[in-house]
Amino acid sequence: MHPATGARARSMAAAALAMLLYMWTCMSGVAGAVTSAAADLLDDVPTIAFEEGFSPLFGEDNMVRSPDGRTVSITLNRYTGSGFISSDYYHHGFFSADIKLPKDHTAGVVVAFYLSNGDVFEKTHDELDFEFLGNRYRHEWKMQTNVYGNGSTDRGREERYLMPFDPAAAAHRFSILWSSRVIIFYVDGTPIREVPRAPAMGADYPSKPMALYVTIWDGSTWATDNGKYKVNYKRGPFTAVFSELVLRGCRALSDIRLASVDDQERCAGAGAGADDRGLRHHDSQEADGDAAVPAEADALHGMPTQARQESELKPV
Repeated sequence: MHPATGARARSMAAAALAMLLYMWTCMSGVAGAVTSAAADLLDDVPTIAFEEGFSPLFGEDNMVRSPDGRTVSITLNRYTGSGFISSDYYHHGFFSADIKLPKDHTAGVVVAFYLSNGDVFEKTHDELDFEFLGNRYRHEWKMQTNVYGNGSTDRGREERYLMPFDPAAAAHRFSILWSSRVIIFYVDGTPIREVPRAPAMGADYPSKPMALYVTIWDGSTWATDNGKYKVNYKRGPFTAVFSELVLRGCRALSDIRLASVDDQERCAGAGAGADDRGLRHHDSQEADGDAAVPAEADALHGMPTQARQESELKPV
């Protein structure tokens, strides 16, 4: 069997199972079992190699790719940080990576995994962030999520957590699900923050196409105890490792500054109402047949709030 055929078959099987789980959840209301099953399903979301969906953003000399392109290390040293960006912008989708953070003394270091269009819409940008804030030796890394829409900072300000594991000892999966109706942040398959679209949000709900960014940089002015502790480059260099990269979304086919009606309708049709179906694929004419949002991720839509309450992350 051709590898692509096998991957498609596994994806279809996972999608069918996700639909059954979703229907069962609605009837039984058992959130814990669905959360566990859905976390397993996320393992079936297809991953890509770097050259299949990304390009360097800055600090390319501080970037190392594995021979198969499926693991990327980015480093901050006294000269520069590093980062890469998705080759396309997306209207909606599911974005994920296994991330291993730098170890030991990392005060002032910031590692970010986020969606944004700030390079295009400077005053009205949208943004969805995972930001990881370094700390002093033997102190815990902090993680925060941000949601910004249309340049507004009145809604979706950061929520900050202490992680119940050492993110420098082993890789953990961090994922963002973004649809026209809801935004959900996941850690190891468990939803830890849900932002449903509400009428009161108006244009502040992130709606313009965004690219996926992955960066490491010097945040000495604010990252650790409001800037009290700076990056100590004598303790560096600082390296973050990304693998199991997932880009599953509705790609913007036109200049996002123009946001053509056809493009918006195509992607809106891919995601509209999908939160209720638990299964979302779109039949666009794109050669790779991207899914707007993979069905595997939708299995968690039953009761994300309760699942979040059951997670071990500690707000700070």
